[in-house]
Amino acid sequence: MPIDHYLIPDYSHLYKHDEHSDIHIHVGKGSDLTVFRVHLQVLCKRSSYFNQSFSDDVKNSKTQAQGEALTSIEAFNIYYRDLSPIAFGSILRYMYMGKLSPSKHQYLELLEVVKIANKFALKKLVEALLRTISEELVCLLEKNLISTMITAEDERFDALERRCLAIIEESPEAVLLSNDFLKCNKNLLIAQLKKDRLDMGEAEIWDCILNWSIAQANVSSDSNNWSADDIATLKMIIAEVAPHLRLFYMKQPDFLEREPIMEKLLPEALHKVLKQFYLANGNNQNITLPKPRVRFPIINSILINKEQARWIAQHIRRQTPSSSRNSFDMDPFCDFELLLSGSLDGFTPTIFHRTCDNKGPTIVVAKIKNSNEIVGGYCPLDWKSPRKEYYGNCSDSFIFAFHGNGLHNAKYSHVQEANHAIFFTADSGPCFGYNGADLYFGGKKPACSTQRESYSIPIRNSNNWFAIMDYEVFQVVKRD
Repeated sequence: MPIDHYLIPDYSHLYKHDEHSDIHIHVGKGSDLTVFRVHLQVLCKRSSYFNQSFSDDVKNSKTQAQGEALTSIEAFNIYYRDLSPIAFGSILRYMYMGKLSPSKHQYLELLEVVKIANKFALKKLVEALLRTISEELVCLLEKNLISTMITAEDERFDALERRCLAIIEESPEAVLLSNDFLKCNKNLLIAQLKKDRLDMGEAEIWDCILNWSIAQANVSSDSNNWSADDIATLKMIIAEVAPHLRLFYMKQPDFLEREPIMEKLLPEALHKVLKQFYLANGNNQNITLPKPRVRFPIINSILINKEQARWIAQHIRRQTPSSSRNSFDMDPFCDFELLLSGSLDGFTPTIFHRTCDNKGPTIVVAKIKNSNEIVGGYCPLDWKSPRKEYYGNCSDSFIFAFHGNGLHNAKYSHVQEANHAIFFTADSGPCFGYNGADLYFGGKKPACSTQRESYSIPIRNSNNWFAIMDYEVFQVVKRD
């Protein structure tokens, strides 16, 4: 949304025509140098920074500046060599015309705009821009997380810094996956490497650490071009983070591919133990392994979080006899691909069956209206919409419930009557148990119920019908 309602009167006629300008502002350097011809009176009216920076003598055409805010002043010339001309031009346009459109700026450029606005003490503009970044540009914030954190710390934007830290707390991997990760400081990086919930494979983490170390050392990315001094510098950098890596949890081919570089850069003792471990296929009983990291399925849900998705995936794994797991395969068992969102696609049985039939195993999750309860179920069969109702026979299905965002009150109910596990009918949405009683979704905006019939325990304390605020159906996509 354009930010255009703070400044009255409008000096647009002066902005468009620079006659009578009495200040020349030189912004940038080299080929980027741009000269802005502006009016001292406008600057002083709009910005307390400029008003305080010029003494009465300067306002009367003398050359003097107060404080350390201005880079330098010569006659009627001001120089800001380290500012972006594009960002400065946007601020100048705002000061004259009261208009600024964040959407017209690349994200990193927008950070420059808010820094200049802060420098010039344009408080309301700063507040509006920070609100836009934190609330409307979250995806871009995450992709440029390190640059955003640096800006927040340097400019003392406390709310923006808290927003960044909240993202990192929820998803530590956001630091390593950000586009500007190479700017990350060592302490922030090590803090994430220490976390069990860093949701990345160890091979991927090593690749990030290697690239980060190369950037810190300012050496070639081609290891064939490394000198002895380059290797010594890289070893010193990696030695500080190596204790926090969990390199024993790579797949063997991933380790063998990276082993020549590791031999050059890892502490000798660590490399030796790693090589023995992987050549023995992870069967070396004399090695005390670090704790594996917690990995999460991929899911795009507005109803459940990734911890709850992981809980569901763990129960699906337990119900899959053919599943295997070893020390080299720490990835999640499956991911969840969104097929249907009630709030986006609709709630009718017709929409459910058109979207979700014949898609293989699925999970359903629903938010109960006016409560913090989530109910759902796992169906390992294809959903069907037959002319005549019938039951799907399986021993792997289950239903579940969550209270709030946590797992402390989670309920798991496994099918006990396999011949009544899933109820297939074209007239309702997903139904579990005899006549769909254990978990039933029916109607245009489903009237729902849960009443124990074919599953081990009831997932709600009440047998009453209830309305739902939203529901989602996900296809279960097993990983190779």
